[in-house]
Amino acid sequence: MTQFKTLQFPNTPGGQAQKVLVLQRESAQGWQVVSETIVPGKFKGGKACCLFVIFAPCAFLAGHHDDVITVTLKRDTGPTSVQSGQSVQGGRVSPSDNAKWNALVKYDSDIAASVETVRPLGPKWSAELASAYMALNDKKYLSDIVAGIRERARLEEEEKRAALLKEEETKNEERKRLEQLRQARHESHLLWYERIWGTNRRRIGTTTICSILAVLLIWSAHSISRDATTDDGGPSATLRSQQTNLQTHPIVSTPSFDCAKVHSHVLKLICATPELAAYDQQLATAYQAALFATSSPRSLRLSERRWIRQRNNTDADVGTLKQMYKQRIDFLEDVAHQGGLSNLH
Repeated sequence: MTQFKTLQFPNTPGGQAQKVLVLQRESAQGWQVVSETIVPGKFKGGKACCLFVIFAPCAFLAGHHDDVITVTLKRDTGPTSVQSGQSVQGGRVSPSDNAKWNALVKYDSDIAASVETVRPLGPKWSAELASAYMALNDKKYLSDIVAGIRERARLEEEEKRAALLKEEETKNEERKRLEQLRQARHESHLLWYERIWGTNRRRIGTTTICSILAVLLIWSAHSISRDATTDDGGPSATLRSQQTNLQTHPIVSTPSFDCAKVHSHVLKLICATPELAAYDQQLATAYQAALFATSSPRSLRLSERRWIRQRNNTDADVGTLKQMYKQRIDFLEDVAHQGGLSNLH
């Protein structure tokens, strides 16, 4: 049993594209094109006449129907609904049609040119060209098929490009969000560091000021006690008393250095003479007191080193050494009492 169906499309570029799509869908369902005619458009009666009187050119435009493309289709509903050489399976070219299509591409220049036009678009569109043409099996649809394929390929490419742009925008927004989070975290760390360092800096400043004040107080107290000290009870009086006692009643003592390690004649003489050893101990005590009281400790150390070299390099006897010790002890006591170095020896 054979069925017939008639389809109509406006004879416009949009109508041509619609016709190709509809015929492809109908061909996949077993319909075959029997005939195709174009019915010219007609004028719209009284409306066209009125417009022609008023403005003749507009009458042809406003009062004219578009041409109509009429396509007649047929389909066999029996078991042999698909003719030999025209078999289509799910919109794809069957093996028999594939061989026929390859022969057409090889020997038909128009079809070969259409294949070369569609080839840059990709294998998908080349397969669609073969499927559409073998479904219609008419070269008069070839240009419309190619135009429809190019248009759909363009739309698909634009959709892909739009999707890529959207994906890139999403990635850029994500990067911006992550950068904002990183910046906010960095600023938070800076605020935390500034708060901690500011607090510690204030503590350090307070501690430093307190330390300076403590040193100043100790130095002031020492200065006051040193000024208030008199010859009757101060360290100078004590040192002079010890010197007097040594002069009147010498005691057995050891010097301030280790006698087991000396080699020079003078140092051995001091170790062997108890009175000189006592003078050496007294000298060491006076030197420490003077070093604590003087405002020029470096100068005092240099002066003491010169006196020791002078003592060690002399060939004096016990009496001369006693005199040297007495003069040095008096000098150191004056330094301890006055807090300065008026006469360096």
